[in-house]
Amino acid sequence: MMSRASARGLTVTLALGLLACDGQEVDRPAKGPASASPPPSAAVSAAPSNPLGAAVDDKPVVIRSILAHSRGGRALQLTFSTHELNCQDLRRRGTLLEVGETAFDITLAEQLTPDGKQAWAVTRVRLGKTSRQGNLGEATVSADDPNKTVRATVKLALRNPAGRGTPRSLQLNGEVTALGCGLMTGFQTSDARYQKELQVDLAGTRIAIHGATLTQSAKGTVLRLSSEPHTCSTGPVGADWAFALTLSDQEAVTDAELSGYRLPRRLQSSIDEERIAARLTTQSDGGIGTTVQLNGKATIGGYLLEVNGTARPKLCAPANSR
Repeated sequence: MMSRASARGLTVTLALGLLACDGQEVDRPAKGPASASPPPSAAVSAAPSNPLGAAVDDKPVVIRSILAHSRGGRALQLTFSTHELNCQDLRRRGTLLEVGETAFDITLAEQLTPDGKQAWAVTRVRLGKTSRQGNLGEATVSADDPNKTVRATVKLALRNPAGRGTPRSLQLNGEVTALGCGLMTGFQTSDARYQKELQVDLAGTRIAIHGATLTQSAKGTVLRLSSEPHTCSTGPVGADWAFALTLSDQEAVTDAELSGYRLPRRLQSSIDEERIAARLTTQSDGGIGTTVQLNGKATIGGYLLEVNGTARPKLCAPANSR
């Protein structure tokens, strides 16, 4: 894992959309989602003193505001703007831009490799109407608390010639100093479902599950698990880790899909030779008491997934009835 104690430079070429959420202070434990506390002060935004070498469509732009927030996990969401913004602006305006403003978002996260190593990288970018996710640029983070000042160095040059409209390219190369806006998420405390009886490991990394839903789709019965809370209507959007496991009538997982900010790409695979047993028990009283017992392991896109224990998901209405 890349050390957080040293940060020399981060070069990023990314674009991410602004999020319309509530700002709250983040408690960043070793595992589990951030907890909600009173919102931090947002009186002033970061000064335009960072030598970023920022360019959009190959034209230099002066960045006057850099804001950082968390969506509950370890990933950091950074918003860059040519206008003066504060944390309340980030919550108030969503994806709307001021006249003459250029803005983009990037996500920094410690990406996991199949051999269990982790290192900071630019993992998501949204510029204009175009959004991309993956291992998009280099990053070194020296201060990662989104309640305080976030400091990093970035190096990135991203081009998206297939993007609709402009802008289509972003370049960043230098030190980033961002004003921390704390936790911003549309989920409520009641959406959290900590799965204390379930153990999930990916490439040797233990992942605490705080979101679990069960739904019927065209693929069959799907158990969705995520490191941050999610709802039936949203699914695990914006999570560090997300898993979608399709269950069969033969009490087994037949298909697995892995995603999240801390993976370089979306991973999907059928499970044949390896086996993850899955026993579903449903209750008639509104789904309360529904359980899925899981046990086994499988390799998904080169990553070893191991699950063991009991999940207690929220039972969702069928997809076509919502």
